[in-house]
Amino acid sequence: MTEEEKLLCKNLKACADRLVAANVYRILPEIGTNIGYTIRGTSAAEVCDIPGRIRRVENDCCYVRNPKMGGSLYMAGTLLAIREKFPAAQCVANFRSSPKILDACKTLQFEVAHMPEIPDFWQLGDAYDKDLAKTIKSSKILPDVITIPDRINLEKLILVVGTSIEDFQEKVLALNTLVCASRS
Repeated sequence: MTEEEKLLCKNLKACADRLVAANVYRILPEIGTNIGYTIRGTSAAEVCDIPGRIRRVENDCCYVRNPKMGGSLYMAGTLLAIREKFPAAQCVANFRSSPKILDACKTLQFEVAHMPEIPDFWQLGDAYDKDLAKTIKSSKILPDVITIPDRINLEKLILVVGTSIEDFQEKVLALNTLVCASRS
């Protein structure tokens, strides 16, 4: 592993530890959250992620494996697709979508891009990749959040995008803070 890859893994572990310490379970989807992170990566092997994802367990969250390079083709492909138009993007992760989370995005004045609805809600083949590419292509600036509409074979999600691991972490923690505050 190169020094840069070690640094990516170290930085992603620190971010994941911070998210777990903040107990972000309210914004984690049923499928768990994976984070794709790279600075100069151009292939899935050059994107760091968390094997097994950050998982929600009742009213808590955890992850069971340390970050590594090249483990998540889905998150790596998503990040690399975004980086084709917006090379400043370094980090992306999937989170739950709900009215409270979307309201928090609005309150935080996040730039939000919306992936198109799917006919009959059924995603086939490379529909996700094509829809993501179309959404990114039509975006004039790098979105903070990309909504993924309801699909039968994919949980309704949002993607949070960061220009650095710190930017990403700040956005996620701000979302979590607002969602927690709206529950009281």
